[in-house]
Amino acid sequence: MKFIIKLFAEITIKSDSVRRKMVRQLEHNLHTLMREDAPGAKVIRLWDRLEIIPPEGCDASCEAAIRAALINTPGIAHILEAEEIPNQGMHDLIEKAAPLYVEAIAGKTFRASTRRTGKSDFTSIEFDRELGARLLELCPTAKVDLHHPDVTVSLTLHIQRDGSIDAWRINARHEGLGGFPLGEIGSGLALISGGFDSGVATYLALRRGLITHFCLFRLGGEAHVSSVLPQIYLLWRRYLRSHTPRLVIVPFEDVAEALKAHTDPGLMGVLLKRMMFKAAERVAHKAKAGALITGESLAQVASQTLTNLNRIDSAVDMLVIRPLITMHKQEIIREAERLGLAHHAICTPEYCGALIERPHASVGAAAIDRAEEVFPWETLDQALEQAEVLTVDKIPERATGKTSLPLVTEAGEALVIDLREAAEAERRPLAQAALVLPYAQLDNRLRELPRDRPLALYCARGLLSAVAGERLREMGYDVSIYRPEHA
Repeated sequence: MKFIIKLFAEITIKSDSVRRKMVRQLEHNLHTLMREDAPGAKVIRLWDRLEIIPPEGCDASCEAAIRAALINTPGIAHILEAEEIPNQGMHDLIEKAAPLYVEAIAGKTFRASTRRTGKSDFTSIEFDRELGARLLELCPTAKVDLHHPDVTVSLTLHIQRDGSIDAWRINARHEGLGGFPLGEIGSGLALISGGFDSGVATYLALRRGLITHFCLFRLGGEAHVSSVLPQIYLLWRRYLRSHTPRLVIVPFEDVAEALKAHTDPGLMGVLLKRMMFKAAERVAHKAKAGALITGESLAQVASQTLTNLNRIDSAVDMLVIRPLITMHKQEIIREAERLGLAHHAICTPEYCGALIERPHASVGAAAIDRAEEVFPWETLDQALEQAEVLTVDKIPERATGKTSLPLVTEAGEALVIDLREAAEAERRPLAQAALVLPYAQLDNRLRELPRDRPLALYCARGLLSAVAGERLREMGYDVSIYRPEHA
């Protein structure tokens, strides 16, 4: 079998040179992903599509990894899973293809839908008619419905120059992300807080094709950082793995305290955002990012009125992208739930909102100028000097390095808790029996955890184990991080 990758429509309407450049970038991104997910897989670049040939011995787990990578890669319109049908020509192909669909169409309506490339002595419509007639001969209980069929019999035919036919049965179709290949339209800096809004905004930006670096303004010490890291890592692992963006953690507690000491409380929300934007602009320049990406939605809170957004934007000279600007909060929450970000958002305290009391919905420019005249700007400079910079792939190492939880290679009497998603735990089960309790379900299933027995937490890279372990220890559980030698 193979995976046929159809390009995002906006790529196909570019000039030939731009299209070739974008397709090469997508090919490069897929090569990077396949080196991890399916070593030995072949990525083939053609004019109107790309194809991936799985490596020899690729089992269901390997195919699932390829499928997931393609579904979450920007630049792809849809993916077809195809199985080759050897043949000696049109009539031989119909004789071999028709029996493959008899069981699927029995007692149902169907239509034949063939996609053909290359020159041949028959048209796609002629082929569909003959295939449909043969299917009706083999399966009298089936009926043809060209408009609303129960089953679509899909074939893809590539006619070679010698007239031979490469024929593929389409077993499944999956929608892709769309957008442009990462690396082709530049990069942005996402101001990530760990909440619903910034996570969804980051996803929408990278789906369009922007490489997103991350900037976290720390307002609640290491507890704030550790609560946000899983969301950042999830976004990277799922959508950005073909590249290695930066994460910059800026300690902002002193900046917030300086603002509180020198500012009217009603101005705090706008001024804090302006300070974040000024700092983020400097971070973005170092990362060669061309825009800031934020999660603001029009009028959702006082700092997001038109007036105040203009006041905030005037703090910087670079483009600010707000993917959520016209989305309703419930729409944002639903999207976060669909993306698997909601649990991380719920577990992240609202640090920024806790600093702001009775905010003004319309802050004047003169009030901003007066407040910033007395602000100690060296505080902002010091925060940037103390910023922590790492690549996103190093997040698990940072998390396990910061935790004081013990690391064990053998669980002993402890109950092993597997925090991976159920499908992944089933594909790659641990040698030791474990309770599969996905990280996103942890809070709702706490009653299943015994208090009279040690817990050994496992995840693929240690990040979720460290974050969940710290929370469970605060609740009184005896917790360690389980890292078996042969996981």
